[in-house]
Amino acid sequence: MAKHPMDTASSNARDRVLIYVRNDSRFQDLMLEQEVFVMRDTLAASGYEVDILTQNDEPLTGDVSLTPNKRFADVVMADYAGLALPCMAPAPTTPPPDAMVSLAKQAKSLDLPVAAMRGSVWALAQAGLLAGRRYAYAADMDLPEFAGATFAGTDVTIDDPVVTAGICPTVVLKRGGTDQTAELTDAFLGLLESHKNG
Repeated sequence: MAKHPMDTASSNARDRVLIYVRNDSRFQDLMLEQEVFVMRDTLAASGYEVDILTQNDEPLTGDVSLTPNKRFADVVMADYAGLALPCMAPAPTTPPPDAMVSLAKQAKSLDLPVAAMRGSVWALAQAGLLAGRRYAYAADMDLPEFAGATFAGTDVTIDDPVVTAGICPTVVLKRGGTDQTAELTDAFLGLLESHKNG
């Protein structure tokens, strides 16, 4: 019987999660405090070791700061149980960083759980993770990379091994509504546990 990809990874891979944080946020302090740190702290409180990778391996500075503890060149997705991609509120129509898409493609090849909030859902489409799946986003996307995917609205949407959401802290700040960061992270935890025990 062929081994599951996770069985060939490092011994603690099932207890480690990678969070990739882009550095082009319009509301960096808000998104770090109310999105990235919520994801990180929730995952850590559930027993996961959380590694933080940032765009270009650079720290994010401001009133709220974030220092990565991993470099892109040192990351091997097979060492992780899953990948989380916060929105970080980039400017509208800003494409995802190449590194983000690359990580999503690697996660896809390993059948790892992936969570993406709003601005990062596009990376999943570019990585081929949404084809044949339902997804949440800001709106139904008429782009070639979303072909074969089904827009399910803005609410947290699970289509194993992917969970997506369309309402981040910046949307709440500008338009109201309920931030879905906690709900997205809880759903991601459910997928992590399901794959760990599967």
